[in-house]
Amino acid sequence: MTAKVWISRQPSLRFVLGSEGPSGWDEVGEINSSRETDLWRQVQTYLGYRRESHRRRLDFYIDGDENHPWVLAARSASDLRFWLAIDVFGDGKRFLVARRQAKLATLVRRTPEAHPGLLTRPVFLGVRLTAGDDALFDDVSRTDADPSAGHRTRA
Repeated sequence: MTAKVWISRQPSLRFVLGSEGPSGWDEVGEINSSRETDLWRQVQTYLGYRRESHRRRLDFYIDGDENHPWVLAARSASDLRFWLAIDVFGDGKRFLVARRQAKLATLVRRTPEAHPGLLTRPVFLGVRLTAGDDALFDDVSRTDADPSAGHRTRA
């Protein structure tokens, strides 16, 4: 399963689902769910597959698109903060939106290595999320019956 990663550099969170994804957000890469098991356990709690856990912080790597301007800039940035949303199934219908801004971080565990068979190699970016209001994410879903759903705003 490939979960897509979207970011917004706006100072406040405005998450509105449009027909092509969140309006004003950039798709910058994906998450390897087989490698990022801690993150995927948290995602499963929001999907109702696991018992709820109360993590205050979560570190993981995103596989950034090597051609995206934000990913290229993020490789050399320090203390970069941004809003993060995960398109859980990659179909644009269910997103987990971070309750607080994420930041780039140097993680304790080593940077993953790209599979040697990949034609385009991802740029691995370490991300740190901290909980807000005792949760890491807001679950934002859109169903075909309710296209107006999928709006979150936070200062």
